[in-house]
Amino acid sequence: MKKKTAYVVLFVFSLMLISSYSTGAVTVDGTSILTLSKAKELALLYSPEIKKQEVTVELSRIAERDAEIAYEQARANYINSSMKTSVENARKTYEAAKNTLEDSKVTLENLKMKIEYDVEKLYLDILNMDNSIEIAKKNYEMQGRLVEVEKIKVQVGLSTNYSLSEKIQQAKDTKRQLDTLYNSREKLAWQMNRMIGRDQGALLELAPVTFSPVEIGTQSEANEAAIQTSLTIKQFNRTIEDKNKDLEEKKTNQSDKAEKIEFEIKSTNLQKSDAEYNIKLALENAYEQMALKQSQLADYRTAYEVEKENYRHQKIKYELGLIGKIALDSSEISFEQKRTNFEKAVYDYYLSVRQIDLAEKGILISG
Repeated sequence: MKKKTAYVVLFVFSLMLISSYSTGAVTVDGTSILTLSKAKELALLYSPEIKKQEVTVELSRIAERDAEIAYEQARANYINSSMKTSVENARKTYEAAKNTLEDSKVTLENLKMKIEYDVEKLYLDILNMDNSIEIAKKNYEMQGRLVEVEKIKVQVGLSTNYSLSEKIQQAKDTKRQLDTLYNSREKLAWQMNRMIGRDQGALLELAPVTFSPVEIGTQSEANEAAIQTSLTIKQFNRTIEDKNKDLEEKKTNQSDKAEKIEFEIKSTNLQKSDAEYNIKLALENAYEQMALKQSQLADYRTAYEVEKENYRHQKIKYELGLIGKIALDSSEISFEQKRTNFEKAVYDYYLSVRQIDLAEKGILISG
């Protein structure tokens, strides 16, 4: 399948960023910094969901082994045609066990890809949360200085106590917002630590990220690939194939049972059609979301570039003594907010592309 490449471009934060992404681990001032690549590696080793599915695979393997032994015993004990049904039932049980084992293996591989995506999303959520916290901290510090200035103005008769109370209330509101962000960040860190096998309360410091291009097909190509790789569709096809075999056996002398099987095949085909429709609908929504995120990315990048230039001018004015420190700080906070918005837009676009990439592999991400 010919694929197009969705390029996700993120401005470079630092040289440390490039080295950390390639090696998987960095240390800054004696503190271990978790990278995205390392987080995914650890999640594949320690994710509780993966561990549970690995157990399911092993149980399926045992069931398949036992079913094979039972089938071989039935064949070995076959004496006359009266035992044909027992042998056939043992064979079907063995075939079903083999299919269950294969399905459990596919489920495990799909789960690993989904876990990697979940880690990426959670990691980016935490990075964005860290950015929001830094902006809120700067805003709170600036409002503290505004309160002090307002107190002086009240003392010299240039302001009122009401105006001072407003400034104090604004600072309190920002502090509450900051506390909420800290609490939310802590919960996200707990989730990440659990996924990667660390103690829940372990310190979690994350390195910035860069993105590699992700190749995806056109919408029609993605639909075809998603249906071909969907485990659900494969299971429906297998059921239909098995029932068609049963139908051929029952047609000659068991017309009543054959009629029932025909309706079962029809029902399974209808369920399969519904599943294919849901896959196509999910992909249509995914492509719409990707287009929306791409448009938002362009808008936020423009806003970032504009604010970046404005902040540069404000710094020049400050150096010339034309504006005060508080005005410069306010401009810096506005710039940091636009930068954070742009960065989040990059994250959102990347994740929307990854959802399509996973859908082509038979993994649909809800939401």
